[in-house]
Amino acid sequence: MKKNLFLMAMIVLICYLPLSAKTITGKVYQDLNNNRKLDDGEPGIPGVMVSNQKDVVLTDKNGNYKLKISDETIIFVTKPADWAVPLDENNIPRFYYIHQPKGSPKLKYPGIKPTGKLPSQLNFPLYRSSKQTTFKALMFGDTQPRNATEVAYLRDDVVSEVVGTDASFVLVLGDVAYDNLNVYDLQEPILGQIGVPIYYLPGNHDENYDAANDHYATETYKAHYGPNYYSFDYGNVHFIVLDDVNYLGKDEAGHVHYEGRIGKDQLQWIKNDLKYVPEEKLVVFAMHIPLFYGDGTNRALNVVDRDEFFELIQNRKHLLVIAGHMHTIDHYFLNTNHGWLGESLLHQLVCSATCGAWWSGPKDIRGIPLAVEEDGTPNGYHIFQFENNQYQELFKPASESADNQMRISFPLGEIFADSLQDKKIVVNVFDGSEKSKVWFSLDDLHWVEMEQDTIKDPYFDTFYKFPESTTPSWINPRPTSHIWTAQLPEDLEIGVHKVIVKTQDQFGNVFWKTRIFVVK
Repeated sequence: MKKNLFLMAMIVLICYLPLSAKTITGKVYQDLNNNRKLDDGEPGIPGVMVSNQKDVVLTDKNGNYKLKISDETIIFVTKPADWAVPLDENNIPRFYYIHQPKGSPKLKYPGIKPTGKLPSQLNFPLYRSSKQTTFKALMFGDTQPRNATEVAYLRDDVVSEVVGTDASFVLVLGDVAYDNLNVYDLQEPILGQIGVPIYYLPGNHDENYDAANDHYATETYKAHYGPNYYSFDYGNVHFIVLDDVNYLGKDEAGHVHYEGRIGKDQLQWIKNDLKYVPEEKLVVFAMHIPLFYGDGTNRALNVVDRDEFFELIQNRKHLLVIAGHMHTIDHYFLNTNHGWLGESLLHQLVCSATCGAWWSGPKDIRGIPLAVEEDGTPNGYHIFQFENNQYQELFKPASESADNQMRISFPLGEIFADSLQDKKIVVNVFDGSEKSKVWFSLDDLHWVEMEQDTIKDPYFDTFYKFPESTTPSWINPRPTSHIWTAQLPEDLEIGVHKVIVKTQDQFGNVFWKTRIFVVK
């Protein structure tokens, strides 16, 4: 009896003893011979951030680090500005190690294969590169092909024109696929032809919908691209890439549900990451679902825990937020009305979708859908120019000149003189914001400033009036704030007239457009 009591006491004691956490050690080193193995004489690199997606540590003077690890952990390095990480054959950065001995649960689309025993030491190679204070980056919102045909649209409409770009990297802002995650294998070698590192982040259409909840919802994504949130540096800019899609599973009818949420683990990681980021650096947060959109209440279009996120960053002066998801272009300058309490306005850009209106609409001479988005913008991508901790941004319509920054949606063609009293000049400035200015000149007379309005683009309204078989019924014109209007004079003479519109964006860049019309 005494022996049994002793055993029971020992069991209780063991249960209440703190368990020693597993740890992993390793070295971040300069891979001098480019074989991705730590060889004798290859030096360690001090001061490199290494993370387990919660804790963040710096390598010591010899390049060594030590981190806690569980049976489902991704360890990654934050690429320093003056170093490069290994790339695979599709130019996908490989700066991480997945430790998941049991692999992913069984899912429709393959996830992570069992990774086996943890190595005794986990080392990360880096390659010396020059730190450039000025550089470019391309931001692709929602590539979102659902099959090989749409991958070909992406190839011919977007990728072909940026091959050989002088940008330092491309970042795809989620919805890499459109539910069919098999297209990853088709799309990766296409994007890889651009010739620069291609970074990715997950969107709501990249989820494993047969997962019960968010825990295993990005297994296929991780198997292809690594950590669902991470960071890296170029120049004097620190990029923090987030997974803000919280998958909630399917209801009884089989409908998918999700919300925008960063979550406590990711918030803790952001806090730990920023501890090592100097205040003078520009911090760019990239995510799929915007922090704020519309009236801020729709949980599928907004980040519901953005106030907690704001608290982490509100004392920083150099910030930028970029997102996708909406298939429109929208600039927000967040202030106290949005819950932002920082000293300066927080600029959030909701980027154009590369796929536009989901690769739909009438086809051009190449056989590629025009895919005009619901706010009337063409499909395209964004070119960012960074200089030290400052930035400029330009929307680039796919397969069109970068100077094509607006559309004069009205007047066009012929107008009857007796209807002029209710006719307005309507201009869609695709990348316009409250910081843009727009003027018009009629028949080479004086310049008149136009008024910003929130209405539907009349071009889009007529553009999609074609048989329903050519576009999904759920795609409809949407009011947008990047429309400018001005009243046409009621006394315009019968005959030919010319309207010139110029716009100046928030960075001082000026663009022009001309339209000729006839009054009858």
